[in-house]
Amino acid sequence: MYEDFLQTDAPINPGNSGGPLVTLDGKVVGITSAIRSRSGGWQGVGLAITSNLARNVVKALETDGVVRRGYLGVQIRDLALEVAARLKLEPNNGVVVSDLFENSPAAKGGIKEGDVVVKINGQKVRDSRSLQLIVAGLPLKLPVPVEIVRDNQTVQVQVTVEEQPAELGAIRATPKTSGLPDGDREAVTSTGVGFEVTDLTPALAQELGQPRDLKGAVITSVERGSLADRVGLCRGALVLRIDNNSIASAQAARQALERASLQKGILLQVRAPQGGTSFVLLQSS
Repeated sequence: MYEDFLQTDAPINPGNSGGPLVTLDGKVVGITSAIRSRSGGWQGVGLAITSNLARNVVKALETDGVVRRGYLGVQIRDLALEVAARLKLEPNNGVVVSDLFENSPAAKGGIKEGDVVVKINGQKVRDSRSLQLIVAGLPLKLPVPVEIVRDNQTVQVQVTVEEQPAELGAIRATPKTSGLPDGDREAVTSTGVGFEVTDLTPALAQELGQPRDLKGAVITSVERGSLADRVGLCRGALVLRIDNNSIASAQAARQALERASLQKGILLQVRAPQGGTSFVLLQSS
């Protein structure tokens, strides 16, 4: 859903949706859309679509007779404040590419999972909603610059925005986690953070539903109440990076954790069992 609501205490009765929201000097600033009310009447918080969003829709209808939305082909997640600080980003600036659709505009333009998108066509990306609205308003089939942060480096790529496909949002299969070793002697314990990992073999990647070309260390167990448990790490997740180190094995993960500082904070790039990349910060209180 594309939305950019204004909140108003102007009375909006059921059935008023679609009417203008005007200022005291007669300027239209929105289109009344909904009301949150306990009584079912006008008493409550009114919501209106902004005039900027409505203006773009009107222009599209006048020009083409239909509204065509821009599409990057990514799933995104907002950055936690402590993760943004560790990545040396301003608060509320940037979103993580958690998943990338095959043959999408983003994939063709060179964007990768784990990239942090900070600007599109010169506009700052504050959060997932702002990215969606920016992309929806971009011209189709024209390349635009996208500024990303990858491996602590600022990179700019060119992405040609396409029209959003009709089948967007199709359900994906959830990878299995039954193939994980349980108490396997090859698992490596990560002292102090509360999880164990093992090597990601091609057979294990296939069993977990992870891409076969990925390298990393699979979490085999998480100690309840540990730092890892508190930040949401779980069995079956794949550790891809620890601080500035790419992780290709369980041993590499252990060595990177031994060199890192819990007091400063350890930044992990992790791929969830069901798919989707994110950053978590392990830090002692």
